[in-house]
Amino acid sequence: MAEDDEELNELKRRRLEDLSSSYYSKKTQEKQIQEERRNILREILEPDARARLDNLRIVKPDFTELIENQLIALYQQGRISRVSDEQLKALLYNLSSRQKNTTIHIEEK
Repeated sequence: MAEDDEELNELKRRRLEDLSSSYYSKKTQEKQIQEERRNILREILEPDARARLDNLRIVKPDFTELIENQLIALYQQGRISRVSDEQLKALLYNLSSRQKNTTIHIEEK
């Protein structure tokens, strides 16, 4: 019976080690991805545009992430190289006006 307890404890210890190592590797991978995103955005955005996006992130984090994803995709496709503050303002205006025009119609039977 003591042998079974030792074996069970050993299995628990191994499982805990596996879980903790996968957790830390996942966290490390997430940090690397975030750092890569920041580096790409530093290349794409001029300082004023980057400051505007940082300010927007405080108010609308989901919207900001959407914009960042679009900018990164356009950059990786070679469709943009550098974004000024004026260009970012125009993009924000276009995207925000599109979101405001979205309506949902619910019909009840």
